Amino acid sequence: NVSTNSIEESDTIIVDLVLQKDKEYPFDLPAELVTVYFEFDKYILKKTAPAKMDTVAYYMNKYKNIIIEIGGHTDHKGTEEYNEELSKNRAESVLRYMESIDVPAYRMEAKGYGELVPVAPNANEDGSDNPEGRALNRRVEFVVIDELTDEEMAKRKAAFEAEQAGTFE
Repeated sequence: NVSTNSIEESDTIIVDLVLQKDKEYPFDLPAELVTVYFEFDKYILKKTAPAKMDTVAYYMNKYKNIIIEIGGHTDHKGTEEYNEELSKNRAESVLRYMESIDVPAYRMEAKGYGELVPVAPNANEDGSDNPEGRALNRRVEFVVIDELTDEEMAKRKAAFEAEQAGTFE
């Protein structure tokens, strides 16, 4: 069980990175390395994004049996449906880059959360716009979600390759 009694508003930025699973992993990805930010209404990677993704790729190459989630997020501007699609596109954009630097797609899961998991307020207490908060919410986060045995990883890879080839087992 986790208590949030001692957590203050400013502490919530890292909570979703820490509480994903009840399993120990060989390392924790530092928060500053696992967040890629986006411009408003865009899913094109910023020039600063590859350095962060290259670092995550380094850890994935070092720990060959980890699975990561690439979770896309948006601010609250736009409809829920639009933001869900935008967040999926952000996650897919990051996944495509990771594939381009030889991280196998079967070791990653792209997921869009839309505006459901903000890390900062989108609006100020008086209801006015909070551009700084919205900028922090336009992001993709890398989260280690599993560590598989060699056998489990081989099965995952085979299932992924079968799906890509259109032959399901």
